Amino acid sequence: CIALENPLGSTLHSSSTTYFNSDNNNDQHISNGNRDESCLGFERVERASDFATQLEDFNNVVKRSGNCIVHFTARWSPHCKKIAPVFDELARTTDSSLLHFVRVDIDENVDAAKQAAAIAFPTFQYWNNNKKVTELPGPQEDQLRAMVAKIVGTPP
Repeated sequence: CIALENPLGSTLHSSSTTYFNSDNNNDQHISNGNRDESCLGFERVERASDFATQLEDFNNVVKRSGNCIVHFTARWSPHCKKIAPVFDELARTTDSSLLHFVRVDIDENVDAAKQAAAIAFPTFQYWNNNKKVTELPGPQEDQLRAMVAKIVGTPP
């Protein structure tokens, strides 16, 4: 896990291959066999994806990334758990120069969820140049795949 400092002093987490061993009391980030406590609480992601852990992180990533899809999720939600592997697959297989993937855990970053008006979980929002373009509430795999395909200009 790589922690990227932003001008506001908060940390944006980025990962190329991140593994988490999560049981109720022992979340740990394992990458190449090392424990990294700076990335506690995130699931496995196999491509560079950002985790917006603070409102400033969220604001910075939607401003700087051009095309961005934000996954508002909650670890306790079975619907979020169901769709998370699809989001991870899309993040791995989509050209990051065309679309940036960001995950916001609503329990850790309530302010970002409120600011983005994400009221259902999961919610996927497409942002372009710091403006929310569209939103997809719920674990709708086919619609999520179609949304990403439309954004990047490939058939679903």
